[in-house]
Amino acid sequence: MNTSGTTTRPPPEGLKDYEAEGHTRDTTRAAAGKRLGEVCMLQLGHADGDGAFMAIARREGKRVLWSRMSGALREHYGVAFDARGIDHALDESIGWVLSITDKVVASERARAH
Repeated sequence: MNTSGTTTRPPPEGLKDYEAEGHTRDTTRAAAGKRLGEVCMLQLGHADGDGAFMAIARREGKRVLWSRMSGALREHYGVAFDARGIDHALDESIGWVLSITDKVVASERARAH
């Protein structure tokens, strides 16, 4: 644990790939695609509608990422990267994921009808 009370973990694979090589590796992209597919399936199966799913996914995603990544982000970007900066970065990252999954889910629903 670090001084902020969070567990220090290495940066995500995609970030490490990009910083080291200027792009993500095929295995990293494949793993990300699998995870996006899992989020799509969760959204498709959510009984309370897309709005409720998005709110829960955003809240819980930020909670999990905060606990796993805030220490690594702070270490990576320096102490100037405060809680507000971390929250904004996580919110933006989750927003990208939810934007992608929402498009995939809409496409799947359109194909089903």
